[in-house]
Amino acid sequence: MLEKPLQGILAKNRSFQVYFIGRGYAMYLHLGSDVVILKTSIIGIFDLDTSTISKNTRNYLALAEREGRVVTVSYELPRSFVAAYEDGGIKIYISQLSSQTLLKRCASNY
Repeated sequence: MLEKPLQGILAKNRSFQVYFIGRGYAMYLHLGSDVVILKTSIIGIFDLDTSTISKNTRNYLALAEREGRVVTVSYELPRSFVAAYEDGGIKIYISQLSSQTLLKRCASNY
C-alpha cells in the first residue's frame, strides 16, 4: 500500500512522466555512482523539472527528507528521483541521471 501523500501526488499530478514497473525478474537498476536498487521495488521514476512544479510533490520530498528517507546518489545537478519500497517504507533516491535514461535502463534486460 502506498503512503497517502504519494497516492495524492500520483492521483493529482498529471504533468510529469511516471513509469511503473510490475513485479517480475529480480533485476537491478543502476541509479548512478555506486547505488543500485531492485527493479521490483520501484514505485515510480519522476523527472525533477516537471514533477516539482506541483506543491504536493515539493511537500512530499521535504517530508521525506525530514524523516531521513532521502538518499542522494550524487552531488551533481539532480535530474530525477526514484521512489522505491524498501525496508518496510518508501525511500526516495535523488539521481543525476535523467528519468528517460533510467526508463531505458528499466526496459533493458541487462
